[in-house]
Amino acid sequence: MAGPGPVDPSSPFFSSLASQAALRSGAGKASGSKEKTKTRKFDALLKERLDEASPAEPAVPARFAGLPAEKVLELLMDDVHSSGDILKEKQVPDTILAYKNAVRSFIQYVVDRSFTVTERTSGGTSSNARNFSRYRLSTRNWSRWLQGFFPIKKINWVFWQESKKSMDCWWICSPDKPKGGKIMGSSFEDIQGEDLSNLEDHLDEGRDGIAIDASKGDWVFPEPLWHLKLDYSSESLYATHPSLEFENGDYVLVPTRYGRDLALVMGKVRVPMGIRPEDVVVVERKAEEAELVRAAEFREKEAAAFQVFRDKVAQHRLEMKLVATHYLIDEPKILFFFSSENRVDFRDLVKDLVGIFKMRIELRQIGVRDESRITGGLGVCGRPYCCHSVTDKLKPVSIRMAKDQNLSLNSMKISGQCGRLLCCLSYEHEWYCEARKTLPNEGIRLFYDECNFRVTEVNPLTRIIRLQGEDGRVLEIPSTRMNRVDGKWRIV
Repeated sequence: MAGPGPVDPSSPFFSSLASQAALRSGAGKASGSKEKTKTRKFDALLKERLDEASPAEPAVPARFAGLPAEKVLELLMDDVHSSGDILKEKQVPDTILAYKNAVRSFIQYVVDRSFTVTERTSGGTSSNARNFSRYRLSTRNWSRWLQGFFPIKKINWVFWQESKKSMDCWWICSPDKPKGGKIMGSSFEDIQGEDLSNLEDHLDEGRDGIAIDASKGDWVFPEPLWHLKLDYSSESLYATHPSLEFENGDYVLVPTRYGRDLALVMGKVRVPMGIRPEDVVVVERKAEEAELVRAAEFREKEAAAFQVFRDKVAQHRLEMKLVATHYLIDEPKILFFFSSENRVDFRDLVKDLVGIFKMRIELRQIGVRDESRITGGLGVCGRPYCCHSVTDKLKPVSIRMAKDQNLSLNSMKISGQCGRLLCCLSYEHEWYCEARKTLPNEGIRLFYDECNFRVTEVNPLTRIIRLQGEDGRVLEIPSTRMNRVDGKWRIV
Protein backbone atom coordinates (compact mmCIF):
# COMPACT_ATOMS: atom_id res chain seq x y z
CA MET A 1 0.00 0.00 0.00
CA ALA A 2 1.41 3.40 -0.97
CA GLY A 3 2.03 5.90 1.79
CA PRO A 4 -0.19 9.01 2.09
CA GLY A 5 2.76 11.33 1.46
CA PRO A 6 4.49 13.89 3.67
CA VAL A 7 2.88 15.19 6.83
CA ASP A 8 1.38 18.61 6.11
CA PRO A 9 -0.83 20.23 8.77
CA SER A 10 -2.19 22.72 6.21
CA SER A 11 -3.23 20.02 3.75
CA PRO A 12 -6.95 19.71 2.87
CA PHE A 13 -7.16 16.34 4.59
CA PHE A 14 -5.87 17.62 7.90
CA SER A 15 -7.76 20.90 7.83
CA SER A 16 -11.01 19.03 7.18
CA LEU A 17 -10.64 16.56 10.06
CA ALA A 18 -12.57 18.83 12.39
CA SER A 19 -15.45 19.29 9.99
CA GLN A 20 -15.50 15.53 9.35
CA ALA A 21 -15.77 14.96 13.08
CA ALA A 22 -18.43 17.57 13.80
CA LEU A 23 -20.58 17.78 10.67
CA ARG A 24 -23.48 15.32 10.63
CA SER A 25 -24.91 13.66 7.60
CA GLY A 26 -28.01 15.89 7.49
CA ALA A 27 -26.14 19.18 7.37
CA GLY A 28 -26.31 19.38 3.59
CA LYS A 29 -23.81 20.64 1.06
CA ALA A 30 -23.42 24.21 -0.10
CA SER A 31 -21.96 25.42 -3.37
CA GLY A 32 -19.78 28.40 -4.00
CA SER A 33 -16.46 29.55 -2.59
CA LYS A 34 -14.71 27.73 0.23
CA GLU A 35 -15.50 30.57 2.64
CA LYS A 36 -19.21 30.46 1.82
CA THR A 37 -19.24 26.69 2.10
CA LYS A 38 -17.69 26.81 5.56
CA THR A 39 -20.16 29.50 6.65
CA ARG A 40 -23.16 27.52 5.41
CA LYS A 41 -21.92 24.37 7.11
CA PHE A 42 -21.59 26.33 10.32
CA ASP A 43 -25.11 27.74 9.96
CA ALA A 44 -26.54 24.28 9.31
CA LEU A 45 -24.83 22.78 12.34
CA LEU A 46 -25.77 25.75 14.53
CA LYS A 47 -29.42 25.46 13.50
CA GLU A 48 -29.38 21.74 14.19
CA ARG A 49 -27.99 22.24 17.68
CA LEU A 50 -30.38 25.12 18.45
CA ASP A 51 -33.34 22.99 17.41
CA GLU A 52 -32.38 20.22 19.79
CA ALA A 53 -34.52 20.30 22.89
CA SER A 54 -32.01 18.43 25.01
CA PRO A 55 -28.62 17.65 23.53
CA ALA A 56 -27.81 14.00 24.20
CA GLU A 57 -24.55 13.09 25.84
CA PRO A 58 -22.35 11.47 23.15
CA ALA A 59 -21.12 7.98 23.82
CA VAL A 60 -17.75 7.62 25.53
CA PRO A 61 -15.15 5.50 23.70
CA ALA A 62 -15.47 1.89 24.83
CA ARG A 63 -12.00 1.72 26.33
CA PHE A 64 -12.73 4.80 28.48
CA ALA A 65 -16.11 3.64 29.77
CA GLY A 66 -16.63 4.43 33.43
CA LEU A 67 -13.93 7.10 33.62
CA PRO A 68 -14.68 10.73 34.54
CA ALA A 69 -14.79 13.20 31.66
CA GLU A 70 -11.63 14.98 32.83
CA LYS A 71 -9.68 11.72 32.72
CA VAL A 72 -11.03 10.79 29.27
CA LEU A 73 -9.90 14.09 27.77
CA GLU A 74 -6.48 13.70 29.36
CA LEU A 75 -6.07 10.18 27.97
CA LEU A 76 -7.12 11.32 24.49
CA MET A 77 -4.51 14.07 24.65
CA ASP A 78 -1.91 11.52 25.74
CA ASP A 79 -2.79 9.42 22.69
CA VAL A 80 -2.10 12.39 20.43
CA HIS A 81 1.20 13.11 22.17
CA SER A 82 2.43 9.53 22.04
CA SER A 83 1.34 8.89 18.45
CA GLY A 84 2.96 12.17 17.43
CA ASP A 85 6.23 11.13 19.06
CA ILE A 86 6.16 7.81 17.23
CA LEU A 87 5.40 9.59 13.96
CA LYS A 88 8.46 11.82 14.38
CA GLU A 89 10.65 8.76 14.76
CA LYS A 90 9.12 6.59 12.04
CA GLN A 91 7.14 8.18 9.22
CA VAL A 92 5.36 5.21 7.67
CA PRO A 93 1.70 4.81 6.65
CA ASP A 94 0.80 3.02 9.90
CA THR A 95 2.18 5.75 12.18
CA ILE A 96 0.66 8.53 10.05
CA LEU A 97 -2.75 6.83 10.19
CA ALA A 98 -2.43 6.30 13.95
CA TYR A 99 -1.70 9.99 14.48
CA LYS A 100 -4.64 11.05 12.28
CA ASN A 101 -6.99 8.76 14.21
CA ALA A 102 -5.77 10.11 17.55
CA VAL A 103 -6.33 13.70 16.41
CA ARG A 104 -9.77 12.81 15.03
CA SER A 105 -10.81 11.17 18.32
CA PHE A 106 -9.70 14.18 20.33
CA ILE A 107 -11.57 16.61 18.07
CA GLN A 108 -14.71 14.47 18.17
CA TYR A 109 -14.69 14.45 21.96
CA VAL A 110 -14.12 18.20 22.27
CA VAL A 111 -16.73 19.09 19.65
CA ASP A 112 -19.47 16.85 21.01
CA ARG A 113 -19.05 17.96 24.62
CA SER A 114 -18.03 21.58 24.28
CA PHE A 115 -19.90 23.18 21.42
CA THR A 116 -20.45 26.59 22.97
CA VAL A 117 -21.65 29.61 20.94
CA THR A 118 -21.18 32.86 22.83
CA GLU A 119 -21.75 35.29 19.97
CA ARG A 120 -21.60 35.21 16.21
CA THR A 121 -22.35 37.88 13.62
CA SER A 122 -22.86 36.94 9.98
CA GLY A 123 -24.45 39.17 7.36
CA GLY A 124 -25.72 41.56 10.01
CA THR A 125 -27.55 38.82 11.91
CA SER A 126 -26.47 38.16 15.47
CA SER A 127 -26.96 34.83 17.22
CA ASN A 128 -27.87 34.83 20.90
CA ALA A 129 -25.51 33.17 23.28
CA ARG A 130 -26.40 29.62 24.22
CA ASN A 131 -24.35 26.90 25.86
CA PHE A 132 -24.64 23.29 24.76
CA SER A 133 -21.72 21.97 26.76
CA ARG A 134 -22.29 19.37 29.49
CA TYR A 135 -18.60 19.22 30.22
CA ARG A 136 -16.74 21.56 32.54
CA LEU A 137 -13.18 21.85 33.79
CA SER A 138 -13.10 22.66 37.47
CA THR A 139 -10.07 24.91 37.19
CA ARG A 140 -10.31 26.39 33.69
CA ASN A 141 -12.79 28.14 31.47
CA TRP A 142 -13.42 26.32 28.20
CA SER A 143 -12.87 29.35 26.01
CA ARG A 144 -9.56 30.23 27.60
CA TRP A 145 -8.50 26.60 27.54
CA LEU A 146 -9.30 26.24 23.84
CA GLN A 147 -7.49 29.49 23.06
CA GLY A 148 -4.41 27.82 24.47
CA PHE A 149 -4.65 25.37 21.60
CA PHE A 150 -5.88 27.66 18.82
CA PRO A 151 -4.08 30.98 18.14
CA ILE A 152 -7.25 33.05 17.60
CA LYS A 153 -8.56 36.08 19.42
CA LYS A 154 -12.18 35.05 19.88
CA ILE A 155 -13.83 31.67 20.24
CA ASN A 156 -16.80 31.50 17.89
CA TRP A 157 -16.31 28.12 16.31
CA VAL A 158 -12.73 27.08 16.75
CA PHE A 159 -12.51 24.72 13.79
CA TRP A 160 -14.21 26.87 11.15
CA GLN A 161 -12.59 30.26 11.41
CA GLU A 162 -12.68 32.42 8.31
CA SER A 163 -9.11 33.69 8.64
CA LYS A 164 -6.48 31.69 6.82
CA LYS A 165 -4.11 31.88 9.77
CA SER A 166 -6.52 30.04 12.01
CA MET A 167 -7.17 27.35 9.44
CA ASP A 168 -3.42 26.79 9.06
CA CYS A 169 -2.88 26.60 12.82
CA TRP A 170 -5.76 24.35 13.87
CA TRP A 171 -3.22 21.76 15.08
CA ILE A 172 -4.42 20.15 18.28
CA CYS A 173 -1.21 19.48 20.16
CA SER A 174 2.50 19.22 19.57
CA PRO A 175 4.72 16.38 20.84
CA ASP A 176 7.33 18.98 21.75
CA LYS A 177 4.99 21.28 23.70
CA PRO A 178 3.43 20.79 27.15
CA LYS A 179 -0.26 19.99 27.20
CA GLY A 180 -2.35 23.14 27.10
CA GLY A 181 0.44 25.14 25.50
CA LYS A 182 -0.21 27.39 22.53
CA ILE A 183 0.41 25.65 19.27
CA MET A 184 2.66 27.31 16.71
CA GLY A 185 3.05 26.50 13.04
CA SER A 186 6.25 24.52 13.66
CA SER A 187 4.69 21.62 15.55
CA PHE A 188 6.58 19.21 13.31
CA GLU A 189 9.59 21.36 12.51
CA ASP A 190 11.85 18.41 11.75
CA ILE A 191 9.20 16.90 9.42
CA GLN A 192 7.69 19.85 7.59
CA GLY A 193 10.43 22.42 8.19
CA GLU A 194 13.75 22.32 6.39
CA ASP A 195 13.80 19.86 3.52
CA LEU A 196 16.88 17.66 3.98
CA SER A 197 16.09 15.15 1.25
CA ASN A 198 18.36 16.96 -1.21
CA LEU A 199 21.33 16.19 1.07
CA GLU A 200 21.04 12.45 0.58
CA ASP A 201 23.03 10.49 -1.97
CA HIS A 202 21.81 10.18 -5.54
CA LEU A 203 22.91 7.11 -7.44
CA ASP A 204 23.30 9.05 -10.68
CA GLU A 205 26.02 11.23 -9.15
CA GLY A 206 28.39 8.56 -7.89
CA ARG A 207 31.42 7.28 -9.68
CA ASP A 208 29.51 4.27 -10.91
CA GLY A 209 26.10 4.70 -9.29
CA ILE A 210 26.29 1.43 -7.33
CA ALA A 211 25.69 1.30 -3.59
CA ILE A 212 28.62 -0.15 -1.69
CA ASP A 213 27.94 -3.46 0.02
CA ALA A 214 29.68 -3.60 3.39
CA SER A 215 29.70 -7.38 3.51
CA LYS A 216 32.68 -9.41 2.40
CA GLY A 217 30.62 -11.98 0.47
CA ASP A 218 31.83 -15.36 -0.74
CA TRP A 219 34.61 -14.10 -2.98
CA VAL A 220 38.14 -14.98 -1.81
CA PHE A 221 40.35 -11.89 -1.93
CA PRO A 222 43.92 -12.28 -3.15
CA GLU A 223 46.75 -11.81 -0.68
CA PRO A 224 48.25 -9.31 -0.40
CA LEU A 225 45.68 -6.79 -1.56
CA TRP A 226 46.98 -3.25 -2.10
CA HIS A 227 45.07 0.00 -1.80
CA LEU A 228 45.96 2.41 -4.64
CA LYS A 229 44.92 5.98 -5.36
CA LEU A 230 44.81 8.06 -8.54
CA ASP A 231 46.30 11.45 -7.69
CA TYR A 232 44.32 13.45 -10.22
CA SER A 233 40.84 12.12 -9.35
CA SER A 234 41.37 10.71 -5.82
CA GLU A 235 39.73 7.46 -6.93
CA SER A 236 40.56 4.28 -5.04
CA LEU A 237 41.80 1.13 -6.73
CA TYR A 238 42.62 -2.26 -5.29
CA ALA A 239 45.42 -4.23 -6.87
CA THR A 240 47.44 -7.37 -6.46
CA HIS A 241 50.68 -8.79 -7.82
CA PRO A 242 51.86 -12.40 -7.48
CA SER A 243 55.46 -11.56 -6.58
CA LEU A 244 56.19 -7.84 -6.13
CA GLU A 245 56.13 -6.09 -2.76
CA PHE A 246 55.47 -2.35 -2.48
CA GLU A 247 56.07 0.37 0.06
CA ASN A 248 53.66 3.13 1.00
CA GLY A 249 54.28 6.05 -1.37
CA ASP A 250 55.45 3.95 -4.33
CA TYR A 251 54.02 4.58 -7.77
CA VAL A 252 52.93 1.64 -9.91
CA LEU A 253 51.63 1.25 -13.44
CA VAL A 254 48.09 -0.17 -13.53
CA PRO A 255 45.17 -0.32 -15.97
CA THR A 256 42.42 2.18 -15.15
CA ARG A 257 39.10 2.99 -16.75
CA TYR A 258 40.81 5.96 -18.43
CA GLY A 259 43.80 3.96 -19.70
CA ARG A 260 47.16 2.75 -18.36
CA ASP A 261 48.40 5.21 -15.78
CA LEU A 262 50.35 5.70 -12.56
CA ALA A 263 48.75 5.09 -9.17
CA LEU A 264 50.00 5.82 -5.67
CA VAL A 265 50.35 2.92 -3.21
CA MET A 266 48.51 3.74 0.04
CA GLY A 267 49.20 0.45 1.83
CA LYS A 268 47.85 -3.05 2.35
CA VAL A 269 44.16 -3.74 2.83
CA ARG A 270 43.66 -5.43 6.19
CA VAL A 271 39.86 -5.83 6.14
CA PRO A 272 38.53 -6.05 2.56
CA MET A 273 34.98 -4.84 3.20
CA GLY A 274 32.80 -3.45 0.43
CA ILE A 275 35.25 -4.44 -2.33
CA ARG A 276 33.93 -6.16 -5.43
CA PRO A 277 35.94 -8.49 -7.68
CA GLU A 278 35.73 -6.02 -10.56
CA ASP A 279 37.41 -3.38 -8.38
CA VAL A 280 40.66 -5.40 -8.19
CA VAL A 281 43.29 -4.96 -10.92
CA VAL A 282 46.71 -6.49 -11.47
CA VAL A 283 49.77 -4.26 -11.11
CA GLU A 284 51.93 -4.35 -14.22
CA ARG A 285 55.13 -3.07 -12.62
CA LYS A 286 56.65 -0.35 -10.49
CA ALA A 287 56.97 3.05 -12.09
CA GLU A 288 60.37 3.80 -13.63
CA GLU A 289 62.34 6.94 -12.87
CA ALA A 290 61.77 8.30 -16.39
CA GLU A 291 58.01 7.93 -15.94
CA LEU A 292 58.08 9.87 -12.69
CA VAL A 293 60.01 12.68 -14.40
CA ARG A 294 57.53 12.72 -17.28
CA ALA A 295 54.63 12.84 -14.80
CA ALA A 296 56.16 15.95 -13.19
CA GLU A 297 56.46 17.60 -16.62
CA PHE A 298 52.85 16.75 -17.39
CA ARG A 299 51.70 18.46 -14.21
CA GLU A 300 53.16 21.73 -15.51
CA LYS A 301 51.37 21.24 -18.83
CA GLU A 302 48.12 20.52 -17.01
CA ALA A 303 48.13 24.01 -15.48
CA ALA A 304 48.41 25.55 -18.97
CA ALA A 305 45.73 23.22 -20.38
CA PHE A 306 43.45 24.19 -17.51
CA GLN A 307 43.54 27.85 -18.55
CA VAL A 308 43.10 27.02 -22.25
CA PHE A 309 40.00 24.98 -21.46
CA ARG A 310 38.45 27.80 -19.40
CA ASP A 311 39.08 30.32 -22.18
CA LYS A 312 37.40 28.07 -24.74
CA VAL A 313 34.42 27.48 -22.45
CA ALA A 314 33.95 31.23 -22.12
CA GLN A 315 34.28 31.62 -25.88
CA HIS A 316 31.55 29.04 -26.54
CA ARG A 317 29.44 30.39 -23.65
CA LEU A 318 28.98 27.01 -22.04
CA GLU A 319 27.84 26.49 -18.45
CA MET A 320 30.73 24.31 -17.35
CA LYS A 321 33.02 24.43 -14.32
CA LEU A 322 36.41 22.84 -14.90
CA VAL A 323 37.60 20.87 -11.87
CA ALA A 324 40.79 19.05 -12.96
CA THR A 325 42.98 18.26 -15.96
CA HIS A 326 45.25 15.26 -16.43
CA TYR A 327 47.66 13.86 -19.04
CA LEU A 328 47.84 10.06 -19.15
CA ILE A 329 51.40 8.82 -18.66
CA ASP A 330 51.30 6.03 -21.23
CA GLU A 331 48.85 7.31 -23.86
CA PRO A 332 48.47 10.51 -25.95
CA LYS A 333 45.32 11.48 -24.13
CA ILE A 334 44.20 14.35 -21.90
CA LEU A 335 41.30 14.23 -19.43
CA PHE A 336 39.11 17.17 -18.43
CA PHE A 337 36.83 16.76 -15.39
CA PHE A 338 34.03 19.31 -15.22
CA SER A 339 30.78 19.85 -13.34
CA SER A 340 27.54 21.33 -14.59
CA GLU A 341 23.96 21.43 -13.38
CA ASN A 342 22.66 20.55 -16.84
CA ARG A 343 23.65 18.46 -19.81
CA VAL A 344 26.15 20.26 -22.01
CA ASP A 345 26.64 19.98 -25.77
CA PHE A 346 30.44 20.28 -25.99
CA ARG A 347 31.03 18.85 -29.47
CA ASP A 348 32.31 22.15 -30.88
CA LEU A 349 34.47 22.60 -27.80
CA VAL A 350 36.10 19.19 -28.30
CA LYS A 351 36.93 20.05 -31.92
CA ASP A 352 38.74 23.21 -30.80
CA LEU A 353 40.65 21.33 -28.08
CA VAL A 354 41.76 18.60 -30.49
CA GLY A 355 43.09 21.28 -32.83
CA ILE A 356 45.09 22.85 -29.99
CA PHE A 357 46.49 19.80 -28.16
CA LYS A 358 46.79 17.39 -31.13
CA MET A 359 45.80 14.37 -29.04
CA ARG A 360 42.74 12.50 -27.83
CA ILE A 361 40.39 14.57 -25.68
CA GLU A 362 38.07 13.08 -23.07
CA LEU A 363 35.59 15.21 -21.14
CA ARG A 364 34.09 13.75 -17.94
CA GLN A 365 31.06 15.33 -16.28
CA ILE A 366 31.11 14.65 -12.53
CA GLY A 367 28.75 15.25 -9.59
CA VAL A 368 29.14 17.43 -6.52
CA ARG A 369 30.61 14.62 -4.39
CA ASP A 370 33.18 13.83 -7.07
CA GLU A 371 34.09 17.51 -7.32
CA SER A 372 34.83 17.74 -3.60
CA ARG A 373 36.75 14.46 -3.75
CA ILE A 374 39.03 15.76 -6.52
CA THR A 375 39.64 19.27 -5.16
CA GLY A 376 40.03 18.16 -1.53
CA GLY A 377 39.89 20.35 1.56
CA LEU A 378 39.38 20.25 5.31
CA GLY A 379 36.17 19.10 6.95
CA VAL A 380 34.51 20.40 10.12
CA CYS A 381 36.70 17.97 12.09
CA GLY A 382 39.85 19.73 10.85
CA ARG A 383 41.03 16.73 8.85
CA PRO A 384 41.11 16.25 5.05
CA TYR A 385 37.93 15.02 3.40
CA CYS A 386 37.44 11.27 3.82
CA CYS A 387 36.59 10.85 0.14
CA HIS A 388 39.84 12.61 -0.81
CA SER A 389 42.32 11.14 1.66
CA VAL A 390 40.89 7.73 2.64
CA THR A 391 38.70 6.17 -0.03
CA ASP A 392 35.96 7.19 -2.42
CA LYS A 393 34.14 3.88 -1.90
CA LEU A 394 31.79 5.03 0.84
CA LYS A 395 28.34 3.77 1.76
CA PRO A 396 25.36 5.99 0.86
CA VAL A 397 24.35 8.26 3.75
CA SER A 398 20.74 9.00 4.76
CA ILE A 399 18.96 11.36 7.15
CA ARG A 400 18.05 8.34 9.28
CA MET A 401 21.72 7.92 10.21
CA ALA A 402 21.80 11.44 11.67
CA LYS A 403 18.56 10.88 13.58
CA ASP A 404 19.74 7.58 15.04
CA GLN A 405 22.84 9.34 16.41
CA ASN A 406 20.84 12.16 18.05
CA LEU A 407 22.47 14.76 15.81
CA SER A 408 20.98 18.15 15.07
CA LEU A 409 19.07 18.11 11.78
CA ASN A 410 20.61 21.41 10.75
CA SER A 411 21.82 21.14 7.16
CA MET A 412 24.80 23.39 7.94
CA LYS A 413 26.04 20.98 10.63
CA ILE A 414 25.53 17.61 8.98
CA SER A 415 26.49 18.40 5.38
CA GLY A 416 29.93 18.72 3.85
CA GLN A 417 31.50 20.99 1.27
CA CYS A 418 29.77 19.03 -1.49
CA GLY A 419 26.34 19.91 -0.11
CA ARG A 420 25.59 16.28 0.72
CA LEU A 421 25.45 14.54 4.08
CA LEU A 422 28.79 13.94 5.79
CA CYS A 423 30.31 10.60 4.82
CA CYS A 424 31.37 10.00 8.42
CA LEU A 425 27.72 9.70 9.50
CA SER A 426 27.87 6.11 8.28
CA TYR A 427 31.01 5.18 10.26
CA GLU A 428 29.35 4.71 13.67
CA HIS A 429 25.75 4.22 12.56
CA GLU A 430 25.90 0.44 12.86
CA TRP A 431 27.17 0.73 16.44
CA TYR A 432 24.34 3.11 17.36
CA CYS A 433 21.78 0.74 15.87
CA GLU A 434 23.15 -2.16 17.91
CA ALA A 435 23.30 -0.06 21.09
CA ARG A 436 19.71 1.13 20.69
CA LYS A 437 18.42 -2.44 20.54
CA THR A 438 19.02 -2.72 24.29
CA LEU A 439 17.54 0.70 25.11
CA PRO A 440 13.96 2.03 25.08
CA ASN A 441 12.88 4.30 22.25
CA GLU A 442 11.88 7.92 22.71
CA GLY A 443 8.17 8.26 23.36
CA ILE A 444 7.81 5.08 25.43
CA ARG A 445 5.44 5.61 28.35
CA LEU A 446 5.70 3.83 31.69
CA PHE A 447 4.40 4.11 35.24
CA TYR A 448 6.82 4.83 38.10
CA ASP A 449 6.47 6.28 41.59
CA GLU A 450 2.70 6.74 41.22
CA CYS A 451 3.11 8.86 38.09
CA ASN A 452 3.13 8.36 34.31
CA PHE A 453 6.49 9.10 32.68
CA ARG A 454 7.51 9.42 29.04
CA VAL A 455 11.01 8.78 27.66
CA THR A 456 12.15 12.04 26.06
CA GLU A 457 15.83 11.37 25.35
CA VAL A 458 18.09 8.33 25.02
CA ASN A 459 21.88 8.67 24.87
CA PRO A 460 23.48 5.45 23.57
CA LEU A 461 26.99 6.69 24.43
CA THR A 462 26.41 7.45 28.11
CA ARG A 463 23.44 5.05 28.29
CA ILE A 464 21.55 7.70 30.24
CA ILE A 465 17.77 7.88 29.76
CA ARG A 466 15.78 11.03 30.43
CA LEU A 467 12.11 10.81 31.39
CA GLN A 468 9.51 13.48 31.99
CA GLY A 469 6.56 12.91 34.29
CA GLU A 470 3.05 14.28 34.08
CA ASP A 471 3.68 16.05 37.39
CA GLY A 472 6.59 17.98 35.87
CA ARG A 473 9.41 15.88 37.27
CA VAL A 474 12.40 15.08 35.05
CA LEU A 475 14.43 11.95 35.76
CA GLU A 476 17.80 10.91 34.37
CA ILE A 477 18.54 7.29 35.07
CA PRO A 478 21.15 4.79 33.81
CA SER A 479 20.00 2.07 31.45
CA THR A 480 20.84 -0.54 34.09
CA ARG A 481 17.69 0.52 35.94
CA MET A 482 15.52 -0.13 32.89
CA ASN A 483 14.14 -3.63 32.53
CA ARG A 484 11.94 -5.04 29.77
CA VAL A 485 9.30 -7.54 30.90
CA ASP A 486 6.74 -9.01 28.49
CA GLY A 487 7.55 -6.35 25.92
CA LYS A 488 7.06 -3.45 28.36
CA TRP A 489 9.79 -1.30 29.92
CA ARG A 490 9.91 -0.80 33.66
CA ILE A 491 12.11 1.08 36.11
CA VAL A 492 13.66 -1.13 38.77
